[in-house]
Order: sequence, then structure tokens, then C-alpha cells
Amino acid sequence: IILMNVGLGLICLGLGTRAFLNFYRKVRSKEHMTMERAYRLFAGGFHKTMTEREARLILNVTEGANLASIREKHRRLMMLNHPDNGGSNYLATKINEAKERL
Repeated sequence: IILMNVGLGLICLGLGTRAFLNFYRKVRSKEHMTMERAYRLFAGGFHKTMTEREARLILNVTEGANLASIREKHRRLMMLNHPDNGGSNYLATKINEAKERL
């Protein structure tokens, strides 16, 4: 009985370790791909005059987003970045400019 319990314990340990390693590999590879995709989508920095694409990236909305979702994203970002709450004046200006652009 003791050998059977030890055997079952080792089997469970092996299967658990294998499942964890598979999960870890998936998580790690997706993070890597996400960063690469982010750099391809937007290299960084702001343009002198805001483009529609830049406004969509700032507010994190899709091309066919409706007015209600744009307003909701703007409201959430402004709550997080408002200068009265310790946020940046520059970022608040960019968020407002993105809403006006869209």
C-alpha cells in the first residue's frame, strides 16, 4: 500500500510539473508576442498634429467604435490621469485631444 501511494504521488507530481511548465511556456510566449505586436503597431512618441490612428491608440478603441464607447474610455482615462488627482497635465491634454479628434 505504501509503494502504491508513493507511486501515485510521483505520478501526480510529474503531471502537475508538466502542466505548470506548459502553462509557463504559453504565458511567456504570449507576453513576448504582445510586446512585439505593440512595437509594430505604434513605435512611440506623439505627432505634432494628432491623427485619427493616434487618437484610437490613446483611447484604446477600434476603428468602428461608437460615440458611447469613446466617451466611456475617455471618462475612465481622465479619472485615472486627471491633474487634480495627481495626473499629468500633458496626458490629460492628449486624452482630451483624442476624444475631440474622434
